[in-house]
Amino acid sequence: MYIFIYMVRRLLFTFAVLLCGLHPAWSTHIVGGEFELIHLEDFQYRLNLILYFDQVNGNPGAEDFQVTPYIFRTSDDVFMDSVVLFNNSSSFVPYTQPNCAIGDLVTRRILYTTVLKLSPDRYHDPEGYYIAWERCCRNNFVSNINYFGSINTVGQTFFLQFPPVVKDGQPFVNSTPVLFPPLRDYACVGKPFYSQFGGTDLDGDSLAYSLVDPLDSSTDQPFPAITTAPYVSIPWVEGIDVDNMVPGVPPLRVNRQGLITVTPDSRGLFVFALKVEEFRDGEKIGEVRRDFQMLVIDGCDFSTPPQVFVTKSGSKEVLQVDDTLRFSYEEAKCLDLFVTDQDPNEMITFRAIPVNFSGQLADIFEFPTGITRNFEDTLKVEVCLPDCPPDESGLMVVDLLAMDDACAVPLIDTTRIIIVIELPPNSKPEIEPKQVTHVVTSESELYELIINGSDPDGDVLILDIIPIGFSLEDYGMSFSDLISNPGSVSTTFTWDADCRRFDFSNRNTFNLLVVVDDEDDCLFSDPDTLELNLVFELPPNNKPQITFENTSQNSIIVDVNSPINLNILGFDRDNDSIFLDLLEDESTNLPSGLSFTPVSGIGNITTNFAWTPDCDDLIANDDGVFNFKFLVGDNNCLSNEMDTIELEVVVQQGNFNLDNIEPSNVFTPLNGDQYNPVYFVNDLPPGNCQDRFEGVTIYNRWGKLVFEDDQLDFKWDGSGVAPGIYYYLIKYTQSDIKGFVSVLDRNGRPQ
Repeated sequence: MYIFIYMVRRLLFTFAVLLCGLHPAWSTHIVGGEFELIHLEDFQYRLNLILYFDQVNGNPGAEDFQVTPYIFRTSDDVFMDSVVLFNNSSSFVPYTQPNCAIGDLVTRRILYTTVLKLSPDRYHDPEGYYIAWERCCRNNFVSNINYFGSINTVGQTFFLQFPPVVKDGQPFVNSTPVLFPPLRDYACVGKPFYSQFGGTDLDGDSLAYSLVDPLDSSTDQPFPAITTAPYVSIPWVEGIDVDNMVPGVPPLRVNRQGLITVTPDSRGLFVFALKVEEFRDGEKIGEVRRDFQMLVIDGCDFSTPPQVFVTKSGSKEVLQVDDTLRFSYEEAKCLDLFVTDQDPNEMITFRAIPVNFSGQLADIFEFPTGITRNFEDTLKVEVCLPDCPPDESGLMVVDLLAMDDACAVPLIDTTRIIIVIELPPNSKPEIEPKQVTHVVTSESELYELIINGSDPDGDVLILDIIPIGFSLEDYGMSFSDLISNPGSVSTTFTWDADCRRFDFSNRNTFNLLVVVDDEDDCLFSDPDTLELNLVFELPPNNKPQITFENTSQNSIIVDVNSPINLNILGFDRDNDSIFLDLLEDESTNLPSGLSFTPVSGIGNITTNFAWTPDCDDLIANDDGVFNFKFLVGDNNCLSNEMDTIELEVVVQQGNFNLDNIEPSNVFTPLNGDQYNPVYFVNDLPPGNCQDRFEGVTIYNRWGKLVFEDDQLDFKWDGSGVAPGIYYYLIKYTQSDIKGFVSVLDRNGRPQ
């Protein structure tokens, strides 16, 4: 069904071109390519598109000044953005063996690039996103593509998947894999071919390689319209599929490291595609695809691979499979490599690959190159190893590769050597003490421990402090007075366990490792360790107490305007730092005339509560009941305790009776003696909140005001008035006292 639709699509387009007399800008220039998306900083990324251009058969006018890929959301193919990438650089793809170059195979690498921002507000979908760009056309003479119609045009869809830039509210930083640049090597019928298509991942993610069908473009147009996934694969010729894109014995394969291999059995130009999936913590987060082409030619010169043999220097015994070379620490650790090649004048190069350890071997195995003149010629190379092996086991397993300069790729012979190197003598350093447990039982203890390290060989010692799950400075711990000499080292551990400065409420047990190691000849680690276990453990905290001085009653009854004065005591038998305060109810405010001062101190503290309730207080509280709560709390390091006491104050208005008040009815301010010189009323009550004293007024017989006062203890001296009868009015809000008083003359008579 697909083949039928594909044929109809191409034939209809061809027919339309013929009718219109047009000449579309088809150009068969695409060899392959891929995307790269590299994180720069924050949410800035560099997007690269690498296009491999056929310099021999491609139309020079097909090189684009800019390209415009599209970004879609993976979950629902929603369009997100279009990005313009500009032609940044162009360079020729090199041959592995430059002297094997042929004019039919010349490829240029064109880089299109730009910097873009992937905003976390938009690029947060858990299923991620993909970038695609379609271009036509590939070479129109590719051997494994099934072309339909008279127009041999098949395009390429460049494709990349990437994860969201945020996950679980946090930035999710990722760069896609960067694949090794391909080589424009050709393969020869019947000869093994290999090329490294693996890559590196800047984030350390795992990469999985597989061969996949190359993707076609959606139309025959040079610049197809925007489309979304899934994208259609190229049409294969009969008998070809993803399992034998380059037919051979064996056909094209890729290993776990991205190395492609094939021994082709037919000539031609073959397109293939490699998919690189990116995994983090076992979850796939992205995908990159690279399309490329392989030219297979016939008639290559027959070549035989070199052969390599290894002996211990000075020995004639050739190392066999599974043999082990053993070197003592004192002896020179040298190997002799012998290489023969049946082909004359072969340039031999060497490479060493670690098997049981990681790292580069260029500094260890420094190989010269050499030439075998004929099949009877033997190339000899001496390689000397360092005194120290890669690790403490002393075991080195290395694959030694001898490569000739055969076309198109070198032929290789590999021999595996197993080497055991005796380690230099070294005594283990010692640390004293070995294990210490200390428990702090007071709030401000200063604990010190002297730590000593020694080495019988007199090596320089390195001291390392490893707190397990905490920072030393957060809990008052430190190391000081470091003294280091050859063969010895010492330091002092100090713990200032002052809980008033450091918070032990969430953690009170601490484990530290103090590690001493020596700098031996090979710098292998063989340390001695002090385990330091520390506990901050205070005795149980007793609850502080709060009381009223000289009374055990928690409720008092007072009249309005009657003063209250109480001392409040706080006590802590642990002699902790304590504080005493008055708690204010959020629903009511404390009376404005109240006097209370919060206090703090050690062990025993006292403060005073003073208040004289007035009528304004009763207006604010109709029932006259006032509740106060006092709090005492301690500042113990591990757990804070507190105690409270409540005070109920019932304020009464008070009752009074004016019937018992009998003001005097005479006084003698004019007779000059000291008796009754002023007029006043004893024991005049202030009243209560409903019937308050307002003042006194005195009038003469004609109603003229001669005296007034608003004080309860008023005094009228009668000045300025004549002897006679005067009338007083003692006024309350709701009551009054009325009467008269006689002012007598010097003879004791009223006028």
